[in-house]
Amino acid sequence: MKRFILTLLVVVTTISACKKDADPTFIYAGNYKGSYTGDDQGSLQVTVDVYGDLTGTGLSANSHESFEITGKVDTDGKFSGITDVGTVYVGTFNSSAVNGTWNNTASKISGSWTGNKQ
Repeated sequence: MKRFILTLLVVVTTISACKKDADPTFIYAGNYKGSYTGDDQGSLQVTVDVYGDLTGTGLSANSHESFEITGKVDTDGKFSGITDVGTVYVGTFNSSAVNGTWNNTASKISGSWTGNKQ
């Protein structure tokens, strides 16, 4: 019986140690709405989870086409991400807003973007 309990304790401890710990105080977590301007323009809506993973969508006002964006926000608020059409976004989050630049080298277009936490 002691052997079973010890084995169970080791298994539970190992599984718990492998889990990705969420930081419930990650100040950048939340929903953001914003816009981008430059050689193209449009709107953005993104969500940052407690792990710093960013997912969202955008809509071009010029082409009326939507795109998906994914990326990562680090603990200092630095962000980098890419869309499904190859546009690279970089920027900085603070506790209530975000801003940065975007660039699509294949299409030779670029600009800036900004948003606010909802």
